[in-house]
Amino acid sequence: MVAHAKSSGICAKDDLVQMRTVFKHKTLDCQKVSLAQQLTNALNCIAEIQTSQKKKLKTPNLFSRSQSSPNPSLSSESQTQSPPSQSLARQFLQFCGLEQYALLLEEQGFQTELDLRLLTQEDLSIIGIEDQTHRQIILSKLDAFLSSDSHQLERWLREHDLTPLLPALRSAGVGSLDQLADMQLGPVAFHRLGVRLLAHRKRLQCAVERYRAYRQSLLTPPRRRVSERAVAEGYWARPAGLKGATNDFLCVQGTLRAASHDGAAFQLEFMVDSGSDVVTCRQEVIDSLGLQLLGTIESRGVHSTVEKQLYRAHLTVGSGTSSIPVEVMPESYESLGNCVMKHFRHYITGDQHLWLDAAAATSPAQSPQ
Repeated sequence: MVAHAKSSGICAKDDLVQMRTVFKHKTLDCQKVSLAQQLTNALNCIAEIQTSQKKKLKTPNLFSRSQSSPNPSLSSESQTQSPPSQSLARQFLQFCGLEQYALLLEEQGFQTELDLRLLTQEDLSIIGIEDQTHRQIILSKLDAFLSSDSHQLERWLREHDLTPLLPALRSAGVGSLDQLADMQLGPVAFHRLGVRLLAHRKRLQCAVERYRAYRQSLLTPPRRRVSERAVAEGYWARPAGLKGATNDFLCVQGTLRAASHDGAAFQLEFMVDSGSDVVTCRQEVIDSLGLQLLGTIESRGVHSTVEKQLYRAHLTVGSGTSSIPVEVMPESYESLGNCVMKHFRHYITGDQHLWLDAAAATSPAQSPQ
């Protein structure tokens, strides 16, 4: 009967149990295969995504501003790897041939011209410079360093907000302001000097032209109808401290020093401001000269009134020998007013401004040509 049941497709109980077990194992096997297939598909999908990302990285973005190979003529100075600028103390000690002491001064915060001018034998001994000969060398060579071509160039760049160009200028062999002024500035020169940014190029061009005009005024004999010798000859220029100025102003060279006549003196370019009754000067120059503080005043401008400190100093205009006592107020530029102008006679034309000795009796209009 069992045989008949099997042949007719009817299974006994034991056969049903056996078939159920076999079916169960096959189902599990199918599930395992399904899970393995899903895992394989997932891995394949991840691989495809990674491949796609790599292709995107290799494909240049035609609309991106940052290209893999930037145009060197449009790149900024910040992209140029320039050597870090040295501290003023280290430059000074290199000038003295005593760079081994640079770290001692740097660690004690000697960073500015004023810091170096205030150095004493005792200071140098305290910070660890035991050799008396070396201390004397350091103190004796400070004035020569501050008036050196290299330092004058650095100061000039700093006054015109062009200090980042200093390493490139030195690398190009430009060691003085006159060397820079003698260069024919253009695309080739700018590229050689590493001046990439358009604003820096225009700022440098403008500053160099101003310096050339000042230098030429010293070399060119004045065209005047005056028989007497002028104390100073002014010129038309745009003062460095007047940011964004579009017009030229009458300027003149002068030397400012402390009222005591001791210590340093600064030769500066002053804008002539006949409507002012004080001399103005940058705070860093005031600090370097150690000017005597008189007190605080109210400075009245066109639109506002502000409190400012007032200092005492002495000013010599041009090549004159007389020193004029003046009151100095801190400002972002150098200027002199009627308090100085009244000590001279003036002869002004479209291209010159002669400062004449007030004691001379010769009148410019009556003088021979």
